[in-house]
Amino acid sequence: MVPWLRHVLLLLLGAAIATPVVLLLHANQGSGHGDAVKHVPVASLAPLNEHDHVLLSEAHGNDSVVLLAWTPIFGQTHTWQNGGPIAPPSCPQRCTMVVDRKYLPHAKMVLFHARDIKWDELPPRDVNGIQPWTLVTMETPVNDVWPVEHPDRVRLFDYVASYRHDSDFPMTYEYLSQERDVRSPPYVPIDRRVVDAPVVWVASNCEANNKRHAYIQRLMGSVSVHSYGNCLRNRDWPQHEADLDPSKPPLDDRNKRKPGIIELMRHYKFYLAVENSNCLDYVSEKLFNTFSAGIVPIVNGPREMYAPYLPFPDSALFLDEYDSPEDLARHIRYLDGNDTAYAELTRYKTTPDLELSPLFLNRTRELKNRRSTYCLMCMQAHADIDAENAFNSRGRVVPPIDGDPSQLRSKLFSPIHGHVARPDNSCEENVYAKYYVPSTAESWQSVWRVALVSFIALIVLVGVAVFWRRIRIFLKF
Repeated sequence: MVPWLRHVLLLLLGAAIATPVVLLLHANQGSGHGDAVKHVPVASLAPLNEHDHVLLSEAHGNDSVVLLAWTPIFGQTHTWQNGGPIAPPSCPQRCTMVVDRKYLPHAKMVLFHARDIKWDELPPRDVNGIQPWTLVTMETPVNDVWPVEHPDRVRLFDYVASYRHDSDFPMTYEYLSQERDVRSPPYVPIDRRVVDAPVVWVASNCEANNKRHAYIQRLMGSVSVHSYGNCLRNRDWPQHEADLDPSKPPLDDRNKRKPGIIELMRHYKFYLAVENSNCLDYVSEKLFNTFSAGIVPIVNGPREMYAPYLPFPDSALFLDEYDSPEDLARHIRYLDGNDTAYAELTRYKTTPDLELSPLFLNRTRELKNRRSTYCLMCMQAHADIDAENAFNSRGRVVPPIDGDPSQLRSKLFSPIHGHVARPDNSCEENVYAKYYVPSTAESWQSVWRVALVSFIALIVLVGVAVFWRRIRIFLKF
């Protein structure tokens, strides 16, 4: 073989082997969620000033426990109720929320917003006696990312405040006024809705974990959908509500201003209230906005999970009950052309004395009677202090477990020991990926990728053949 050709082939072989290794290392470094867990030294925290001492003195005087928000919420610290009471007056306990980390030695609970956690900036544990950590999030684990990539880190936290009904401090997207919203008459009558598209969608996330955009893109091929968000956008947001259908005169002066999301939705018959994740109990404001607007939501499903949120079991359409997007589109077209059948889905809006679903009524009344999330946090912080005091009064000795004195423990014990947050494994990924239809540009990209991989594979095979030939020649000598 010509010497220069042999060197070229060896170089190509080395490049073919090194390229995937380099790409793999780059992918691992780019995630940003694999940072090592490190703690901020207490000595590095700023000292308290006179104002801080006044705040702490007032808190102690009011029997108020200090809760520290260690992280912001989506980069904003003002989202927390800084420097004031976080529980409503009806709450039996008092707590004060602070956001400055220098209060750590005086806090009795530390709060972390999942999306804003920096793993190399965690506080040390139990600086002020028992100091439980509470993980706060209204996003799904797949959207927060790190709970899926590093589920073991969820166990660093003692409590969770989330949309899950079984979380320690449940949070919700629901409105306390939703029973009234459901009962209020529709603002836009059916015969005044937009005529050239029965369905509306507003979404900015076109990289949803469940690939909802793939399903909706297929659906748009069979029924007209007006999309106003950044994902699959085909309409600009109207400057005035009356612009939604210029062929019809404005209903009143409210049509002369730029509409909000609910004002936009109520001019259509259906809203794609499809969540970006298929996770247990994850139902966002998308669903509840449709009831305020007086239109029919189209949701992920399953029906059983959505039942407590629906005025009637048949007041929504469920993706998982249709064989395909085309099957759903056929039903939408039928309802769009049959006002009587459509009105049945929203009859709770037009029949004031109609009894709503018992599950829905129980859920809305439970919300009204339930303690607020921050009140539950506050009550738990006080309960943990009581448990700590009782523990210390016993000489830091743990009572026997099941009457067995051999299981006494007195060292490094916490009254909340054993209560630990656990990873949420309920999410289904790529649920709608099978409906994905690549664009022409994406198809060509795929062709080029296949061609590139084939070329590299060919170079590798040639290199291996040359290498094997050299070995055989060497062995002959």
